[in-house]
Amino acid sequence: APEVKRGMVCLIGKGPDFFIAVGDHPEWGNAHTVWGEVKDMGPVDQLVAASPVVQQLWGETHVTALATPIPFDLTPVDPQPGGDGAAGGAA
Repeated sequence: APEVKRGMVCLIGKGPDFFIAVGDHPEWGNAHTVWGEVKDMGPVDQLVAASPVVQQLWGETHVTALATPIPFDLTPVDPQPGGDGAAGGAA
């Protein structure tokens, strides 16, 4: 796993919970499975700035987490038009 950097989406343990890194974390080494990347962190930054947060301790790691989880849905998309993925591809 790569070193966690701002915008990376990482599993917490074996999942299904995950986090979006809002900063670089070289102190974590390569301990987290990175499974995605947020290309535009603007909306994430706005959400974090407008949401109540709590300080937590995960193992030996001090983290800032949202006080209330935010529900959402993920929709898979093809990275290239005309691909054969679940959404956006040719049938």
